[in-house]
Amino acid sequence: MKECAVMKKSVLLSFILSMLILASCTNEAAPEVSESAVPSQSSVLESEAPSEPSASESEASQTEAPDASVNAEDAVGGLTDMQKADIAYAREKLDRMAISRSSLIELLHNEGFGIPDAEFAADHCDADWNQEALEAAEDIVEQGIKAEKEYLLLHLTDAHGFTEEEANYGADTYLAGK
Repeated sequence: MKECAVMKKSVLLSFILSMLILASCTNEAAPEVSESAVPSQSSVLESEAPSEPSASESEASQTEAPDASVNAEDAVGGLTDMQKADIAYAREKLDRMAISRSSLIELLHNEGFGIPDAEFAADHCDADWNQEALEAAEDIVEQGIKAEKEYLLLHLTDAHGFTEEEANYGADTYLAGK
């Protein structure tokens, strides 16, 4: 249900951004769309819809390519409801499994997130990637892989996507506490 609401928000945001792109490409106002062609906000969103861009934001969108994860609220330093939901979803995944940043981004993308949104969530979920590598090292050994640094590093980097630095931390810390 929560994922459905996030997807609906994403579709509406994509529609709005498409209209802005179309307007900036043709240097004309966005085409008129009849109310019957677009679902009402209440039927699409359970929460507040993104606000219409101001004149200064419209001018800015004509000079830069819009990013699906950025909107007017971001310009003043706040997070949108969608971004907060994305971050919370990423944190839920981290609570359930030991995972690297790159694997988290791939997982979120496979679950319907756009790459920029998945990267944003991974970068803002307050993950300790070294701790994630340590937990992954523990999981690897529990699965029957030899508890030797060479094997742990290979699995942490190649199979789990941790950086060399994170993998070294995870392997060294695990082996020191063993």
